[in-house]
Amino acid sequence: MPDKDLRIIQEVYYNQTATVTYNGQVSKEIDICKGVRQGCVLSPDLFNLYSEKIIQGIDNYAGLIVGGRVISNVRYADDTVLIATSQEELQSVLDKICEISSTYSMQLNSKKTKVRRVSRNSEGNLKITDPNGVQLEQVSGNVR
Repeated sequence: MPDKDLRIIQEVYYNQTATVTYNGQVSKEIDICKGVRQGCVLSPDLFNLYSEKIIQGIDNYAGLIVGGRVISNVRYADDTVLIATSQEELQSVLDKICEISSTYSMQLNSKKTKVRRVSRNSEGNLKITDPNGVQLEQVSGNVR
């Protein structure tokens, strides 16, 4: 990205403040210190750029072969489904995603991340952990 364009984007995001209006009263200014801004027209594009870079870093893992094509992930908006053939492979991919994400000052939201086994033999628990060793919730049935 050209330096000029990068500086313009940085200026949009640095030194931002917000106020809250409730019952006609306006709060004092609050500094916005992190993240892309909800409602900013740039935020979806910035999120997509970073998400794409992160996923490019894991493109070399196996996934599943469907119709002659390797499918390793499915993405829609800000949701990502990782597809692996074993618990070990899934853990390895998740670790790599967390490692790459940290280089962009991003991190996995363990409370929103779920693990689901899809197989003919769906017995047993998957023990997939986040970078802090916290076991991710395993779900069954329809995931919403």
